[in-house]
Parts: sequence; C-alpha cells; structure tokens
Amino acid sequence: MRNATFGVTHGYRPDWLSEDSRWSFYGEAAVGEWFIHRDDESKRLNFTQINLTPVVRFGDKRVFVEAGIGLAVIVPRFEDDGRRFGSKFNFDDHVAIGTRFGAARENELAVRLEHFSNGGIRNPNPGQNFVSLRFARRF
Repeated sequence: MRNATFGVTHGYRPDWLSEDSRWSFYGEAAVGEWFIHRDDESKRLNFTQINLTPVVRFGDKRVFVEAGIGLAVIVPRFEDDGRRFGSKFNFDDHVAIGTRFGAARENELAVRLEHFSNGGIRNPNPGQNFVSLRFARRF
C-alpha cells in the first residue's frame, strides 16, 4: 500500500514559552489518498484520508523531533485482504525526526512513522502504518 498526502500547517508559540525555547507547536490539516494495486488482480482500491492533528515539536534551528495525535476520517471505510477498520472515524498519530535547511531555514525534510486506527473504540481495529518522507516549505 502507498499513500500521498498534501497538507497545510499553522505554527504557534504560547505566551509561556520564551523566544529561545526549543519547544514549539503546530496544527496540521491534511488530505491524502491510499492506493492499493495488486499484480494478480485488476482491482485497484483507493481510500481518502482527511485529518486534523495538533503536533508538539522539540528542536533547534536545524534538527527536530516531533509527535502528534489527531483525528482522521478514512472513506470509504478501509477494507483490504480481510482486514477492515471498524469505523470511518480514526486517530492519526505520528513521530518524526527531521531537519530544516535553506537560507532562512524555510525547508524541512523529515522521516515520519504514522499509524491510523480507531484506538480500540470499535472492533475490528487492525490499524495501518506508514513510513513516509515529508517535505515542507514555509511561505
């Protein structure tokens, strides 16, 4: 299975954090597509993911680590090879490590481990994991 995701982020720094703090926060809104294609079948499956995720980040001007837990809707309800989600409504959690680069550190490149599941709220709950390379550019 593969996925492609496009999103927008909005960063914020609470008043209680100093300007030189290594901690920061941002919110992410994303839309993605999951693609499944089997060589032995002509059937192609696509699932659309929509998620909102608050993220906490720790790092300096070059390197960072981050984690986020948010809400996701996956339509149609995920089902593949006998595995299926119990609901269209799920959680999206991730951890990532990355770097900032460019003249004004306007670019980011990160490796992200992401997990989608309903957190055991409804069965079945097999979950789906992705490892992704994420590129972001600040405008």
